[in-house]
This record gives sequence, C-alpha cells and structure tokens, in this order.
Amino acid sequence: MQVDYTPNPNSVKITLDGDRFGAKSTSVKKGDKPEDALLASLITIDGIDNLFAYGDFVTVTKEADAEWNDLLPTIEEHM
Repeated sequence: MQVDYTPNPNSVKITLDGDRFGAKSTSVKKGDKPEDALLASLITIDGIDNLFAYGDFVTVTKEADAEWNDLLPTIEEHM
C-alpha cells in the first residue's frame, strides 16, 4: 500500500499491489453497500466521505473535519 497526497487536501490516492479493480471505475458514497469487500470495509470508517476505485488504486476522500493522522492507520488496518 502506497499513500500519495493529492492537490485536494481532503483526498489521498492509495496504490494497491496489483490491478484489483480493472478497467471499470467504481464510486462509493457514505451509506452505499458496494459488492467489493475492500470498498465495503473502507466506506464504514468514520470520517470517510467517498471512494473512487480504478485499476490499482483507491482515492479516499475524507470529511472536512476528519484528520488524516487519525484516518490513515485505520485505513491501513482495513487493507
């Protein structure tokens, strides 16, 4: 898992090992029930607003009042 910060301070790009999601993108919002187990797990984390998955990465967008220092260790546990 590699975390890269983006120009948007509320989003990070997490690169995974291998092409998990293929050529079809998936967007998940808080309250959605995605079929993919990783996305289903990540979207339940308090402070995460939405996810965008494609190929070998997931972009995680947090809620404005959430802190990356608190979220990233929890995200890593779900990976």
